[in-house]
Amino acid sequence: MGGLVKKERHPIAPKTILYCALCGLCFAGDLYCWHISILYVGPGLASILGNFQVFVLTIISLLFFGQPLRVLFLILLPLAFSGLFLIIGFNWDALPDQYRIGVYFGLITALLYAVFILALRKIQQINDNITFTYALLLVSLFSCIVLGPLVLILGKSFTIPSLSSLTSLVCLALFSQAIGWACISKSLPSVIPSLAGLILLLQPALAFSWDVLLFDRPTTTMQWLGVVIVLAAIYLGMNSSKMSD
Repeated sequence: MGGLVKKERHPIAPKTILYCALCGLCFAGDLYCWHISILYVGPGLASILGNFQVFVLTIISLLFFGQPLRVLFLILLPLAFSGLFLIIGFNWDALPDQYRIGVYFGLITALLYAVFILALRKIQQINDNITFTYALLLVSLFSCIVLGPLVLILGKSFTIPSLSSLTSLVCLALFSQAIGWACISKSLPSVIPSLAGLILLLQPALAFSWDVLLFDRPTTTMQWLGVVIVLAAIYLGMNSSKMSD
């Protein structure tokens, strides 16, 4: 039990609390926008859109941190959006309003996720002697502070309607969030960047595949080609950003 439970009594620097609050705000917004995107365009496309954070991170690094613009980025960004339009169709105006809203919210998810990653990296760089797990606990707390009142503002309820919903929530919290984040934070530093990028890319790839298999998402050959193009661009973007760090 000693390895699972760890007491931390030292004070936390105000800067760390500030970045944890920023992380929590962005993570709350990320979850909210991502779930709206899932509702309107399905979990597969919503997950792919969220992974556009790779390109958002590059743009933020270019504008605010002086990172030089790489030629590869100028190729990958239009390539990724070309693949995206193969998935959703090139006639944007003909798409249903809710579908377009879902795409917008998916891209906002990518923006918020990128800021979340930058703030989380900043927390890790601050020498505050707190564990990464404890920092994630603070981030989760701030996310709850944002999302809790939002439920009431939107006129929703905290009531869990069924045992099936409760089971899904427990699995989401335990496996996807707690265990998933712990595995990522522990294993990625010891994995080479190219392999880490490929492993992380399984999430949107499997999400889209399961969307087709479990929820009968209608998908043409051209849309599958778009999925492959987008995921390839994201993968190359991941590795190029890691190599430039």
